[in-house]
Amino acid sequence: MNQEKEPIKNQTEFIGEDEIDLRQYIQVLLKWQKLIIAITILAVLAAGAMSYFVLPPIYRAKTVLMVKQSTGGTRYAEGEDLESVINRVSRMPEVNINTYASQLKTHDLLDRVIRKLSLNSQVYAPSNLSGLITTNIIKDSSLIEINVDHNNPELASQIANTLSSEFLELLSEKNEEQMARSVVFLQQQKEITVAKYLEALKKFQDFETQPRGINVLEQDFVAKGTALAESNSRLNFARVEYRQIQAGVNSLKEQLADIPPTVTINAEAMVEGGLIAQEQPNPVYTNLSQELAIKNTALLEKEAEINEFQEVIADLGSDIEALQAELATKKNTHQQLKSEVDRMEQTVALFEEKITQTQIAQSVDIGQSSVSIVSDAIVPSYPIRPNKKLNIAVAFVLGLMLSVFLAFLLDFFDNTIKTPHDVTRHLDLPVLGAIPLAGDGDYKPRK
Repeated sequence: MNQEKEPIKNQTEFIGEDEIDLRQYIQVLLKWQKLIIAITILAVLAAGAMSYFVLPPIYRAKTVLMVKQSTGGTRYAEGEDLESVINRVSRMPEVNINTYASQLKTHDLLDRVIRKLSLNSQVYAPSNLSGLITTNIIKDSSLIEINVDHNNPELASQIANTLSSEFLELLSEKNEEQMARSVVFLQQQKEITVAKYLEALKKFQDFETQPRGINVLEQDFVAKGTALAESNSRLNFARVEYRQIQAGVNSLKEQLADIPPTVTINAEAMVEGGLIAQEQPNPVYTNLSQELAIKNTALLEKEAEINEFQEVIADLGSDIEALQAELATKKNTHQQLKSEVDRMEQTVALFEEKITQTQIAQSVDIGQSSVSIVSDAIVPSYPIRPNKKLNIAVAFVLGLMLSVFLAFLLDFFDNTIKTPHDVTRHLDLPVLGAIPLAGDGDYKPRK
């Protein structure tokens, strides 16, 4: 009995010392089997009640869209030309499939669906309706899947179909609005360009009607060029004549050097004494001298003529150089004005062409041309949630895990001794005997 009064050692002191085998775990599970079964059954019953009687069934309606025109977008450099800018303004918007998918849950589109179906705006606000809709881009395809989850299968189908149809109409309306803005913008730019074109054309016409225009300068240049060529020709001819006269002068001078200016003539004198010698001018020398004088005069005249031609040629050269400079300047100005007029004329024509193309694009139903409905949503027959079998299975597993954990936890904190085995295991003492528990009915007093 003294041994029974010894303090019971803490169970944790023996857990680390004794070797725990699988039988101990099984004993714990068997010890608390009623608790484990009860908790597991309660979890399964709760999950079944929630799945069958509490959670409303959720139905899913699905529609599929196919994107016909999808691009990755176009980037434009900062130095793009005018034609590129006009083309960008006048073309229909280019979007990729991700953009289409993100537009399916915009506030405007959801608001259109609510108005179309006459839904209660307080219950079905765009934010609430957005939570019922999920979009999915099917991999390696141009298909967009739209799922609508609702506890009303018919309403889910109506929302999915209305969302698809309203999305196509919204695309067409947005395209029409954008193209209308582009037409207005292009028309405004065209009017500005036409005003600049008329201004450039007036400058060009005023330049062409100047007194000394390019045609006049070209005619004057041709005339002075002809005069210069003629003067050069006459100068060359005068120089040839001058050399010829110079050669004649030199020849006469050589001849005069060999001929005496006078000659001696023996004539009878009337006086006594006989013949008298008389000197007379040499007629040959005189003729040559006269001819030389004529040649010298002609030489001086030809020299004056050459100098005059040289002065005329110099003046003509200066005039031609001035004409060339003036003509080059005016030709450059003429070319600049003409290029500006041509550029403005081409820009006006480009604006007219793009306005026409934009008006055509405005009338295109881009909703039908870029996106089409592949599959309409039908009324679902079976709910997707709750999955009753799955919920019950999950509840069974969770209940079992929780009950087992609770069983081991309770057994860990239970330090009472109930069986002879507990005495041997916890106190490490042999059991000498066991006194059975007697009830009130087992006791009989002696007679």
